Amino acid sequence: MVIDNKFIEIKINLCEDLIYRGLCVNYKSEILNMVNYDEESGSFDRYTIFRNENVEDVCLWDEDEINGMRINNWSEYIDRLSLEEMTTFYSSLKAASKF
Repeated sequence: MVIDNKFIEIKINLCEDLIYRGLCVNYKSEILNMVNYDEESGSFDRYTIFRNENVEDVCLWDEDEINGMRINNWSEYIDRLSLEEMTTFYSSLKAASKF
């Protein structure tokens, strides 16, 4: 499944009840970088970097969920990132920590 630049929901295998939702901005063999969506505020509010080995399940948002976003501010986060530098877990942390 191609998930770069897609709105996704992921479940990680480290915690049963924890689900992350947001925009996948960079998916590589080792990592998945996401701009997280906060449902309470209806906006994107932070980055998360996952090791793919910890991702248990990935689902795409349906059109109703995408159309239901109240604040579409994800580009503010993406514009700050140097995605070409974010190829490993370490380089992703280093790039994201600049902000």
